[in-house]
Amino acid sequence: MGVVAAIVSWVFFAVLFVGGVAANPAAARAEIEQNNQRMAALNFDPEAARMTQEMFAGTRGLVLYATMKVVMSLGFLMIFSSVAGVLAAGGAKDRDR
Repeated sequence: MGVVAAIVSWVFFAVLFVGGVAANPAAARAEIEQNNQRMAALNFDPEAARMTQEMFAGTRGLVLYATMKVVMSLGFLMIFSSVAGVLAAGGAKDRDR
């Protein structure tokens, strides 16, 4: 039950998120740039910062950013919904007795 809820929630989130990125790519690019600047401030290796900036540059970077966010959300939703499903099943089993 929890996994089904996670998949339904993820599909809903993915459609809305990808639609939002497609409708306003400038906002997503600004968020990517802010994250790159924060990471560069925390990172002592300038080569790693340069590689990350190159990886997220252009349209390919925008697609990579959206894909990473959607896949990470799937993982989080699966974990949290599975735990919620287990707890709900355990609670239902206790009420039957």
